[in-house]
Amino acid sequence: MTDRKKTGAAIITGAAVRVGKEIAIFLAHHGYDIALHYNHSEKEAKQTAEEIRKIGVQCEIFQADLLKVDSYKTLIQDAHNTFNHLNILINSASIFEKYNFEFTDIDIFDRHFITNLRAPFFLSQEFAKICNKGCIINLNDTYITTNNGAYFAYLISKKSLHELTKMSAKALAPNIRVNEICIGSLLTSKYWGEEDIKNHVSKLPLQTAPTIDNITDTILYLTNSPYLTGQSIFIDSGQHITN
Repeated sequence: MTDRKKTGAAIITGAAVRVGKEIAIFLAHHGYDIALHYNHSEKEAKQTAEEIRKIGVQCEIFQADLLKVDSYKTLIQDAHNTFNHLNILINSASIFEKYNFEFTDIDIFDRHFITNLRAPFFLSQEFAKICNKGCIINLNDTYITTNNGAYFAYLISKKSLHELTKMSAKALAPNIRVNEICIGSLLTSKYWGEEDIKNHVSKLPLQTAPTIDNITDTILYLTNSPYLTGQSIFIDSGQHITN
């Protein structure tokens, strides 16, 4: 392990895998200690933490089920107790299920709103209480500019997160800045394969898929821009202007 100048500390939800993991590793390379949140992915969280420690910063893992109302305060307080220089919260954890309006029942609705909206709301509230200064970045979806009904509960919860970003930016100024990154087609999922992405990208204005590097570069830009709050940055190769 090498000595590295400390920039601050970041708590990232859902940071054991996928985009959250890449953001955690990226911020570690830029001198941030990492509070790595996970729910079920304990093995992956431990592996990611070891990878981060080799960079030369501290990393601790924190398990929390964001469906539980008592998890938000405990998660932020535990992270701050470990890293009293905590100054970044990234709300990355999300669920994404394919149900249209007709087949969205109460359980489906609640799962999406609790994970994608309630958790960022109360994590942000607790972060603002504890941290004297800092920034919050919400990870959102470029599809908030559409009314695509195939993922009804998911999309309406993400549209609500968009409004939360703006409202909390105003409420928490001037000490806490709040922005969001709206991500386009990037990673495969059980609903979205490589061929789907390829066909989709060919129809975008820039005809190229955004990359993880585009997202992490934007994370750094937002953390280093003390004049930006309430902003939505679309990393989607122009998709949001075609809807």
